[in-house]
Amino acid sequence: MESVSPVGESDRKLSLVIFAARESLGTCIRTLNAAHDALPPHGTIDVLVNGNPNLARSLSEILAGYKALPTTLCVRVWNLPLGDKANAWNAYFHNVWDGEKLVFFIDGYVRLLPNALRNLMKAVDSRPSSLGGSGVPTVGRTSAALRTAMLVHGGFHGNLCCVKGDVIEDLRRRRIRIPLGVYRVDSILGAVLSFGLNPRDMAWDPLRVVVCPDASWNIDEKSVWRWRDWRAKLNQVERQLRGEMENAAVKFFFTELKVQPEELPKDVRQLSLAWRKLGKDSYQKFTSHNLLSAFAYWRHLQQTSDWTMKDVCQLVVQTPFSKTGPF
Repeated sequence: MESVSPVGESDRKLSLVIFAARESLGTCIRTLNAAHDALPPHGTIDVLVNGNPNLARSLSEILAGYKALPTTLCVRVWNLPLGDKANAWNAYFHNVWDGEKLVFFIDGYVRLLPNALRNLMKAVDSRPSSLGGSGVPTVGRTSAALRTAMLVHGGFHGNLCCVKGDVIEDLRRRRIRIPLGVYRVDSILGAVLSFGLNPRDMAWDPLRVVVCPDASWNIDEKSVWRWRDWRAKLNQVERQLRGEMENAAVKFFFTELKVQPEELPKDVRQLSLAWRKLGKDSYQKFTSHNLLSAFAYWRHLQQTSDWTMKDVCQLVVQTPFSKTGPF
């Protein structure tokens, strides 16, 4: 796979993907306004709203009814009926990507710092052998420790990351998909990149993902006085525990079985069953030493999952974009 040669901003096609689901309309608008200031000219912003058709419709109505100033930016809003983050990533790779040379990814509540994307792009361009890149957190109680760990050991942070276009082309050609229902989507994709898309023949190399210390973002601070923030934190803790088991399962498939990314089980339930069957000792060792993670994972698997809408990705609006209000 050939790497992308460094080129000027005006000579390349860039795209920013925003994954939205449970955010408020005002949060999404603030995210878009910050993205407008951060994305270089001639770019496209794709907002993938998964599992929230009302948000997709409301956001589209505001953007379609707003008289944008002359701009080189374009925004597209997509409605994904299935509320699943892994499916949203898959939908972008296989249904939305339009040949852009570099694609940035952020979450719907992330407000990019003005130079974040340019700094990340320069960092990726400085290492032609890289397949993607990641920003680092600068806000939050654990941000300092996580930032240090990423700069020392590498990482791929879902709040701000990027993937080169030729990598996406390979993902699409080989029909590589992230298992549906997983929480640690960025960890799994980061592992795929660190193995050079080829765990069978290539060693893990975290340098395939460039970590840029000068690319970051802001998010709204949580309040100890709001129940919804406590509830969101509790849900996050449970998902993170579940994610530890997902990471261990994927690590087993890549490092022990040496499977290719396209050979991973198709959803989180199949991932667990296959790990328990093919790596019984590894599975039992992890679960016995990580009871909370195993319990969180078991709780998640008790939920009924319907993947019939996984291939549905509807373009709701496409319009020129400049900063809007009143949010």
